[in-house]
Amino acid sequence: MEANRILLVEDDKEIREGVEIFLKSQNYIVFQAADGIEGLEIMEREEIHLAIVDVMMPRMDGITMVVFACCSRVLHGDYKCLQFYGWN
Repeated sequence: MEANRILLVEDDKEIREGVEIFLKSQNYIVFQAADGIEGLEIMEREEIHLAIVDVMMPRMDGITMVVFACCSRVLHGDYKCLQFYGWN
């Protein structure tokens, strides 16, 4: 059985790499993107089962990326969207 494929979209490289280490230790295939534009580019060419997306990022924020991914027929796949937001 093929491992689930997770897209991690986060502009902070240290957070992105730390989360990737954990996810890989749980046998997930992980793709990284530094902003929403990079995230959408990966979604266009890869089969992604779950996207973990930061909200505040340069070039394209996470909310815009998720809305585009869930509404666009350009991307392959039928995406179900669930968004969580947290503020300090």
